[in-house]
Amino acid sequence: MDKIVFSSISKKFVMALAGLFLLTFLPIHFVINLLLLKSDPVPFNKAAHFMATFPVIKIMEIVLMAVILIHVSYGIFLQSRTGWLVPLVMQVVRDQRPLSFQGL
Repeated sequence: MDKIVFSSISKKFVMALAGLFLLTFLPIHFVINLLLLKSDPVPFNKAAHFMATFPVIKIMEIVLMAVILIHVSYGIFLQSRTGWLVPLVMQVVRDQRPLSFQGL
C-alpha cells in the first residue's frame, strides 16, 4: 500500500486534482469581473460584498491557498525527482532503430 500512496503516479494524481480545483476559481472570478462591464455598478458591488462577507468564501480562500501550495510543492518535487530522467529517456529512444513492419 505504501508503494501506491507514495508513488510518483499518486503524486501526479494529487497534483492534477489540485489543478482541477484551482480551475473552479477562474469562472467565478471571470463572471464577477464581467459585472464591471455593466454601466450600473450595483451588481458588481453586491457580488463583491457577498465575496467579502460570506463565511464559506472565507474558508474557501484558505482552502484555495492550501491547494495552491500543494500544487506548487508537488510540481517542484516531481520535477526535481524525475526531471533529470527525461533527457536520458529521450536519448534511449533516439538511439533505437525504427521498428520494421515487414510482412504486412
